[in-house]
Amino acid sequence: MLDDNKDFRRPKARPHRYRLLQPEEKGAPEEAIVFATPQDVLSRVENLLPAETGLYHKGYDIATHTLRLMFEFPDVARERYAERLKEIVAGTGWTYTINDKPHQGRLVEVALECLPVTMLRAPAVHLKTKEVAMKLDALPDESIVDTAMTAFYERTGWRLQLQTPQATITPVAGASAPQTTPEPASQNARPRIIEESELEFRPATGGRPLSEKTAATEIEEAFSLAPETWRPSRVKLKTDERGDYLELAFLTPELGLRQRRTMQAMADATGHRLRIRPHVNTFDLVDIARKLAPKEWRMLKQPSLRHDQRVARIKVAAMPSPEELAEVCEEYYETTGFRLEVIV
Repeated sequence: MLDDNKDFRRPKARPHRYRLLQPEEKGAPEEAIVFATPQDVLSRVENLLPAETGLYHKGYDIATHTLRLMFEFPDVARERYAERLKEIVAGTGWTYTINDKPHQGRLVEVALECLPVTMLRAPAVHLKTKEVAMKLDALPDESIVDTAMTAFYERTGWRLQLQTPQATITPVAGASAPQTTPEPASQNARPRIIEESELEFRPATGGRPLSEKTAATEIEEAFSLAPETWRPSRVKLKTDERGDYLELAFLTPELGLRQRRTMQAMADATGHRLRIRPHVNTFDLVDIARKLAPKEWRMLKQPSLRHDQRVARIKVAAMPSPEELAEVCEEYYETTGFRLEVIV
């Protein structure tokens, strides 16, 4: 408890520190609030909200003593970590705010984790309806769809919409179960051919473009929160018959196209025409496949690539269990955008 004959003063040079004033310095107030230092509050955040909670940025406003927290999936975080958030600010004099919009890159990632299938185009994020739409060439099994939609909703608080040439599958509002009457899907899905026009992103305005170095820095920063293999390995200024453009080299073009919104946002922000490099990084694709294959599989030779099929192929001495095979193949697709085939 504070004595009635004391008050607090904040030095201008160090507004997060306080000292007590004696009555002769100032008239005694009825009550004074002791604010914790920003370092103390941030320390609580680190202890109670580790990386696995989806917190990817934390800051503060010292003038209002407000924590600013950014979660990958704020709708889930507000409910799931409500008690932890109360504990963080309890007795500190601080309040907190949470971002309204989710991390779009992570939304796409989780959608692909829940349903790793061949898509006709990169997933689309619809902020108004809180949905991620995936356009597929064939309809998955109903049980797979149910599981994927439920898992996506539980992890993100958003709904997963699946579109095929035969049907659109959308969860019922407030639930995760889908409703649809699809036609039979083809079992012979082929990899989609990427059109040249899909690889290019033009700025919306005609302002003066940033310098190559500044633009490259902005682009690298924009992709810094993406998974490591999803980031461009190089940004290079090139020229074609229409003038200069910046080429972004991804591990595969598929990974670049998964991040269409970021590509367009960077074209607008830098004033440059951007293009995704149409070629793949063969060495890294092979190396990732080799490292993902467990030693117990006894790989007989180095993985090979079939570029036309967007497939990496591994020949092993003995076929692994279906569960283990599915897990490794899913991780390879998520990491590279290519499918993995294992043969004996």
